[in-house]
Amino acid sequence: MFLSLAQESHKLQWTFAQIRMSGDVSAAIVAIRAHVNALGVQAVESVVQEAEHVNIALARERLAASLGMIFAWLTLGLVAIGSYGLFSHWVTRRTRELGVRMALGASPVSLGRWVFRQCAGLALAGIALGVPAAFVVARLTDASAFLFGVTTHDPVVLAGASVLVLVAAVSAVIGPAASVFRLDPLKALAAE
Repeated sequence: MFLSLAQESHKLQWTFAQIRMSGDVSAAIVAIRAHVNALGVQAVESVVQEAEHVNIALARERLAASLGMIFAWLTLGLVAIGSYGLFSHWVTRRTRELGVRMALGASPVSLGRWVFRQCAGLALAGIALGVPAAFVVARLTDASAFLFGVTTHDPVVLAGASVLVLVAAVSAVIGPAASVFRLDPLKALAAE
C-alpha cells in the first residue's frame, strides 16, 4: 500500500508505504532502498516492521497490565500477612481456653484441627462477603471499560481470585494452628 503525499487530506510531512512480504526482511529492505533511490526520490528514512508498530501501540496497555499484576500480587501478600496477624491474635486471645481444653483431655491434634477450622471459617466468611461486594463495586465503577476479553462478573475470574485468597488465608492459618502443638497447658492456664 502506497500513500502519496498529494493524496493525503491532512498533508503529512512524509510519504509512506506498507509492504507485505515473506522471507528475508533485511534483504528486501536493502532492495527497496536501492529501488527508491534509483527513481530519484528522496531516500527511505526509516523502516519499521509491523511487530514494532504493535509493540509501540500496546506499550501503555502492557505497562498498565504489568502494574496491575504487581499490585495484585502485593495485595495477595498483604492478605496473607493480615490473615496471619488476625489468626495469631485469635489464637493468643484464646490461649487460656485452649489450655483448659487440653487440661480436660483434648489432644493437641484435635485442638489444632479446631483452630484450623475456626480460622478457615473466617477466611470463607470473608470470601462470601467479598464476592458480592466485588459485584457491587464493579457495577458502581463501570470497571468493564478496563477489561478486555472478560466481564466484570466472569465466574472463572472470580473463582480463581477466591481460590487464591483462600490459599493465602489457609497458608496463614498453618502457623497459628501449629502453635497449639507447642502449648503447655499449665502455662496456658496461668496466662491472662
